[in-house]
Amino acid sequence: MQNIQYLESIIANRILEESLEVNNILISYVTKACKFLQYSEKDLKKIILGVYLMDIGLKVDFISSKDYDNHTINGCMMMSGIDDVEIVKKIILLHHENKIGTGFPYGLMGDEIPKYVQIVSICNDYLNHKAEGDLRYNEIIRELSLLYNENMIEYLSDFIFDK
Repeated sequence: MQNIQYLESIIANRILEESLEVNNILISYVTKACKFLQYSEKDLKKIILGVYLMDIGLKVDFISSKDYDNHTINGCMMMSGIDDVEIVKKIILLHHENKIGTGFPYGLMGDEIPKYVQIVSICNDYLNHKAEGDLRYNEIIRELSLLYNENMIEYLSDFIFDK
């Protein structure tokens, strides 16, 4: 069985491929929210690991939307055989799900999605909207409220997100 050291080597390579600044902001948001919700340090470390690896199933040169839609399942399969990473796997697998069931890969709704996955998804989507620059802060929050838990959005917008 593979272990955390294997995952750390994967992360080291992924960090080089992605914007460190965006990753650091995402990690900061997720960490603050998880600490507020009193996740244990052990679980928080696994959640952060999940953030770093959530798009590991993306092919650099994916061509079709089907490739994109399958990246969550592909990423989760890459974690098979690694011990003690259920939280990481759920983040990889479910980070595109939303409260209204229009996400993928399963179309889960509301509380079917673990709270820590919702936190990661909301923070990630917030940063994506911000980076695109096409919406004002209030518009981003309104958009997120359509897809995610309103109480979670309210907390994150009041205490975590930069306005």
